[in-house]
Amino acid sequence: MKENVAANVPTNDLVGLESPELTVVAKLEPDGPGVEREPVMDADLVDMQSEMWLNGCLRKGYPDSQMAEMPMRLLPIFKDGEGRRCAGFQLEARNPGGETTSSQFGIQSLGHVAGRASRRLLSTGVLKPNELYYYEVIAEQGDGAVDRRPMTEPPGAASFTLKAKPQPLVYLTMSLPRLLERASAVGPVDGWCPVFYTVDAFTKAERFSRRGAMMDPPIESGGVLLGPICSCPETGEFFVVVNDALELAEAEQNSFSLEYSSETWGRILAAVRARQAHRANRADRIVGQCHGHNFLPPHDDQRCDECDQRLTCTMTSVFVSAQDLLWSRSVFARQPWTFCHIFGLNARAQEVHGIFGFRGGQLVERGFHLIADFEPEQ
Repeated sequence: MKENVAANVPTNDLVGLESPELTVVAKLEPDGPGVEREPVMDADLVDMQSEMWLNGCLRKGYPDSQMAEMPMRLLPIFKDGEGRRCAGFQLEARNPGGETTSSQFGIQSLGHVAGRASRRLLSTGVLKPNELYYYEVIAEQGDGAVDRRPMTEPPGAASFTLKAKPQPLVYLTMSLPRLLERASAVGPVDGWCPVFYTVDAFTKAERFSRRGAMMDPPIESGGVLLGPICSCPETGEFFVVVNDALELAEAEQNSFSLEYSSETWGRILAAVRARQAHRANRADRIVGQCHGHNFLPPHDDQRCDECDQRLTCTMTSVFVSAQDLLWSRSVFARQPWTFCHIFGLNARAQEVHGIFGFRGGQLVERGFHLIADFEPEQ
């Protein structure tokens, strides 16, 4: 086992390249005129930039490079013959080894930006509650038709500047091939940053998540997932190991939501700091969260005509809600290796589960590996 906390400053020739500015235009009809505009701020791209950092740097054998030190260029992907209208955009970056990485993102990754525009439309009555709205993304060049700066400060307001100083990652150096030799895959794992669960941690996560099913009516329950982030010196791959789970206490639990209270966070952070105080656990951190959708899927009374003939039921309550996505973006910003594990039911009331990681700016279902135990000292 080796702990690494060193920082590395990369150089690349993408620094200083101008990127076009993106604007989200909200509409009331698919082909109607725009009724509200919302600029895409730098902070709106954090999820996508984090993915680039994970896939282009951390997973390429450069775990000491920080996201802020990996400048990126944004390139719009225009719809054919439609001027400035975009089908999406591409991010391009270069890691310290000189390798260029690029990824494409659809306009769905900017849905949270469109949400800001919709809230203004709701406040003015232009958009009614639960009414559908539509949006498109346009790219603007030149003198900046879109102002991406914060709103102007009121006269006489004090002015100051904050400069973030990110901490280098604390991670373990471990052999990935050796872990894979004794691991079994659950679900699709190809192309993803590997996630390993010990059997004990998985059992705890499921127990904490399904505990709410015993209430009447059932409620959401869950916990946070702990373990180290790791880098493999043989393959350069970056991966996560979940070796424990903490149950949420004093959280606001409802049938369709689970909210962390200040007392809950206090307990969690105290437990994490206590673990990190031991040298063998210095790399341990919160690497994800789990919770139970302890309810039958929507329209569970509308079973398929072929239900009895099907081997498995695909209608489940295992899905990422808008609250799940917002929570993950808020709590796990700049931590692209984290994931959300949801335990639910299918229309036959059978227990099912799935984990979701960030891809394309969205939480997408993925697989993981199960191992009997994890002993980093060995």
